[in-house]
Amino acid sequence: MTAVPTALEAHERVGGPAAARQAVLARSVLAPYTPPTLIGFPILERASSTAMDILFLLNPNFTDGARDSEGKRYYCPSCAFLEGVLCYCPELREKLDIRYIDYPRPRREIIALVGDANQGCPNLVLDSANHAFVDASRFYRAGDHLHTNDTKVIVEYLAVRYGVQIAHF
Repeated sequence: MTAVPTALEAHERVGGPAAARQAVLARSVLAPYTPPTLIGFPILERASSTAMDILFLLNPNFTDGARDSEGKRYYCPSCAFLEGVLCYCPELREKLDIRYIDYPRPRREIIALVGDANQGCPNLVLDSANHAFVDASRFYRAGDHLHTNDTKVIVEYLAVRYGVQIAHF
């Protein structure tokens, strides 16, 4: 395996910022990633690979008759943000049970897991096998389930639990 030059080395060798940018991109793809150990989620050990957290996202391009009578098309900004995270970290699509649901309420699939009062999106519902590995105070409890619709908590959890990139808020 050939060594990937640093941005400064590429800039000096090739003589330009384009080479430096290319070196940074190559390093970010090739460099081994060390997952974070603590961002408010004390991880004792990893849960089994069969545990699947569920991420509920709203389907885009919906109408909202309560907001307007013109049939304007909408998307959920928080769900769109998480779609971006899924693009940046595509391995999450294999590790999460991602369920796209329609905008109108009641959202029965969410209600079945966390109740009528908690059907907002996005909504991350933790697999019960993962409960012991998180700080439960960062999540809401509904019956036997821990869940959150706080986008910041969701991405911090995903970074720690699945070892993906960390959001730079």
